[in-house]
Amino acid sequence: FGPRAIGGAKDTGGTSERPKVAPVVESLDFTFSQAPPSNLPNKTPAVSGSAAQSIREEPPAKDDLAMDQFWSAVCNGDLSVVERAVKSGACHAGLRDAADHSPLWDAIAFQQMLVAKFLFRSLPPGQAGAWDLSEKHHRTGDSLLHLICRCPPEKFDMAAAELFRDVLLNAPEAIFSHQNAQGCTFLHIAGYQCNFWILRAVLTNGPTKSLELLGLAHVDNVPLAPLQCLLEATKLQAPRAPEWKPSEVLPDWFKLPQMLSRTAGGDGTVPFSDMAFDVPGDPAPSRYFAHRVVVASQSQVLAELVANSPLVDDGRVIVEVDASVSKEVWKCVLQFLYTTEIRCSFESNVDMLLELLQACALYSLPKPLVSFVESRLFALTKVEVAAKILVGSKAALRSAAVVNAATVVLSKAQDLISRDPDSVVPAALRAIDVCEQHVKQARVQEEAPAAARQQAPPQAPGRPRQQPARQVEDTAFKQDQARLAAIYHQQMAQQSRQQPRGASAGGYASRMMG
Repeated sequence: FGPRAIGGAKDTGGTSERPKVAPVVESLDFTFSQAPPSNLPNKTPAVSGSAAQSIREEPPAKDDLAMDQFWSAVCNGDLSVVERAVKSGACHAGLRDAADHSPLWDAIAFQQMLVAKFLFRSLPPGQAGAWDLSEKHHRTGDSLLHLICRCPPEKFDMAAAELFRDVLLNAPEAIFSHQNAQGCTFLHIAGYQCNFWILRAVLTNGPTKSLELLGLAHVDNVPLAPLQCLLEATKLQAPRAPEWKPSEVLPDWFKLPQMLSRTAGGDGTVPFSDMAFDVPGDPAPSRYFAHRVVVASQSQVLAELVANSPLVDDGRVIVEVDASVSKEVWKCVLQFLYTTEIRCSFESNVDMLLELLQACALYSLPKPLVSFVESRLFALTKVEVAAKILVGSKAALRSAAVVNAATVVLSKAQDLISRDPDSVVPAALRAIDVCEQHVKQARVQEEAPAAARQQAPPQAPGRPRQQPARQVEDTAFKQDQARLAAIYHQQMAQQSRQQPRGASAGGYASRMMG
């Protein structure tokens, strides 16, 4: 049991390919209780009038279109041939291939979604001669929803999304929770195929009914729920627990912490203050004075805010803190920036820890503060707390605490359904976002080396391989020695021919060697 068995992935010879990310699909608003809109966008011509009437009646006994040509067009995506068969009445809901499948089934099975969408709307539900949306595979037990979910994510386009919506809204009630021969619902297949759009669409538009599917966890006697299938397919693993060590305390002679106190100036003001933070609160915002050089030197984001914020009458820069950060949390941030110490009075308060994590992400605060809050959140492993961390974290998808919470929610979704059903859908949607971010990042890391190899200029044929710098220096020195020796021997031979016989060349040789 695994992705190859349940998700329909092809065998890669023992190697597991990284799942690809589906292309961006436009938003489709629908709920399970409403009828499908009548004005759906359709790039294919509609069937109406006499052609539609001929579809609902018995097909003509004879047609010039060969049926093997029609089935080939359905499987290969030849929309013009399919349109011709629909208009002539050769294609109807009772038509079956050798495996007892309808043309709509074959178009979906061969991932010809434009053809499938055209066929679906040619014989719309609720009319005579409409497609049987309860059709199932006689051996695997797959339904049409299973079949659509088996479409690879990279091929899941707008036509596939519209077809999924139309089938989901019009299929019989039992098809929604139908399990195939392996015990998989269509949501299991979507999880193993990493089809994030289908998972979000079902959870968002049918939160109450989707809880029924999220609770189904026995597939071939293996306890795996749909979200656990997604966790296994994306290979998302809980990160290592963040390590946090208290920073070194500032020396006594360094009086920076005292510069944050109003009493240090003697007149109730912060000495040398040239900026202030306005923190929203009830009934009125609070103002915390600070110093530009201290704040800007520890955060690039704060440095840009200081540079771009307006001046007030007293010459100070005023920076407005995000509304998601409370006074107590921002006071903890300022104390850390001025003392390197973390004085946190809310270590057991998940909401305030999430505010601190949000502040770290928004303002790019120093890493020791991030490690502190992540270590505190990481230790909270209850599924209810993990759901709260996921829902409460707004700008930190790659945070270790958020990734760990996502793995907890995905693996223990059944426990969360029984303990806090109202938080299941928001936490699951957030966990799906974490999985999608993880898949995208992994795909980029895998493709980066290949792109670098393609951009590298090819070496010329016969070009000598580069040698280490030291080896190049030794080679050049030996070549210089050989060149000097050759010059010396040439000059000695020339001098011996010019000087009288019996004369010595020792003096000249000594001068040359010198």
